[in-house]
Amino acid sequence: MIAYQIPPPKAHNINILIDLLPATLLKPSILIEAATLSNYAVDTRYPGEAAPMTEDEYLNALQIADATLQWAESILAQMTGENETGT
Repeated sequence: MIAYQIPPPKAHNINILIDLLPATLLKPSILIEAATLSNYAVDTRYPGEAAPMTEDEYLNALQIADATLQWAESILAQMTGENETGT
């Protein structure tokens, strides 16, 4: 968001952050799944109120977060002219 000069809001809701991205930015379908990660922000802030996460849920959340991070890093690399090795 900062790279696009969009001030990030003080929010832990990934949907809000996704909605603020420029319309011209190609957004992969993984971002729809990434929005579900917001639930974990609440769960970890208020432990004991939600059911414990299963190993499958954990692995799925990890895969979504990793794919989302890779997408964001690729956008930044394109903007800065870096290749995948960071040079």
